[in-house]
Order: sequence, then structure tokens, then C-alpha cells
Amino acid sequence: MSAVTAIYDGHMSAQPGLNRAALTSMLGAMCRRGPDAQAVEDCGPCVLGHALLATLPEDRVMPVTSPDRRLVVVADARIDNRDDVLAGASEADVLFAAYDRWGTDCARHLRGAFAFVIWDTQERRLYCARDQLAARPLFYSWSDGIFRCASEPHALFADRRLSARPDLLAVALYVVREYHEVGPSLYAGVEALEGGHQLVVDERGLRKTRYWWPDPHRRLPAMSDDGYAELLRESFEGAVASRLRSRTPIGTALSGGIDSSAVTAEVER
Repeated sequence: MSAVTAIYDGHMSAQPGLNRAALTSMLGAMCRRGPDAQAVEDCGPCVLGHALLATLPEDRVMPVTSPDRRLVVVADARIDNRDDVLAGASEADVLFAAYDRWGTDCARHLRGAFAFVIWDTQERRLYCARDQLAARPLFYSWSDGIFRCASEPHALFADRRLSARPDLLAVALYVVREYHEVGPSLYAGVEALEGGHQLVVDERGLRKTRYWWPDPHRRLPAMSDDGYAELLRESFEGAVASRLRSRTPIGTALSGGIDSSAVTAEVER
């Protein structure tokens, strides 16, 4: 997985270049996640960084700026329904198209594994989102009017202005094996953006909303056993096929059980 990071300082209280230097240090703390390339983009009140682990055919180092120069994106993402948004494009271009179409409601229209950050230069707004099942990580802090986010929590403290302190309640829950990394992390003042959630940060502050949740009342239409089997087959084949885009040979983690054996057989087919 690649690494993403960003710093938003709406008041530009830092000395010129200080946020860029801090973000470069944060990105360096996650270099093992992105050995193929690294890049930093300074957008005034917002600085974004990306360390690339190239796994998809279209992968390229970010930040990437949209053709109209309005949006800048960093992403650790694999968008599975990309053809529904913009066929044959890179993940960055798919995210640009989704944001252009749906704005800060775009995450609910995406399927896959993703954690991404978009800077809107026109609205002077930072938008972050994490996939529904939290497959890709994103941690953030909001301190002294400065927003920081990164793929790993320890990277936030590479910015020396932020002190690392334990969240004692979270640590206690971890010791008794009751800790779940949903919201508060093991570090005080650092939170994990929950799966199915998104953040908007601008001059008005930080606003977090939930864009997706499972529907406990959803029911499949009544059909025969053969009909249910066919529906499962179509869903299963589609789920596997959407994950076969790769610039390297495909591998599977095979336990020998029914699930992984079925996935491996479908990959081979």
C-alpha cells in the first residue's frame, strides 16, 4: 500500500516553508510503504505528500493536479467501480471525476479500497475519505488550528510541533484485548478515520460525517435456490475480477479452506 499525508494550516500561522519541511519528514517516516517514488506539493495553506508503491497498471506518483488546476489529490487507492465513473483512467483521474460530479458526497459512489485526500484550491477546502470497510488506513490530528493526516499514526509526530502522548484508556483496552481502532487511537489527540466516514477541513474548522453504513433491513428478492446460486456466482466473479488489475503477477493467500480455494480457482479461471 502507498502512503499519503497532508497538512492544512488555514491561518498560515507557520513560517514560510515550515509546513512543507514538516510534511517531508512525515512522508519520510513512511518511506517503506512507498519505495517506488515520493513527491510533495505545496498549495499554500495545504501541503500534500505521496509515497508510491506501484501495484496497478495506471499507478503514478502523486500529488496529481487536475487538468483545470483546481484539484490536487493524493491517494492510497484501488477503485473497483472505476468504469462507472471514468473508464480506462488512473485512480487519480477517477477521483477527480467523482469529486467534480458529486463534490464532498463522492465517497458514497465509490467501491474499492481507498484512503484519499483532495485539496480544492477554489473552495480552499480539504476533503478526506476512507473506504467502507476501512481496508486502507488514515489517521489524523486537529491541533492549534492545524490539521495533519497520514497513513500511519507515528508519522504525524515527525512534525516536531506535535507531541506523542499515550491515550491511557485506549492503552488499557489494548492490554485487555478490547481495543478496536475505531476513532481514538493509542495516541492522545490522534484518531483513525473510521471506515465509511469522510472529513472536510476549511476555515470553518473540521467536520466529520458518515457516508455509508450497512442496511440491516435489506432483503434479497424471493427466488429459487438456483436463482440465489446464480446471484452469488455473479457477485463472486465480479468481486474477484475487479481485483485482478496489476502490474505484477497475481498471488493469493491460500489457507486450503473453501473461501481462499474458491478465490484462487476463480483467479486462475
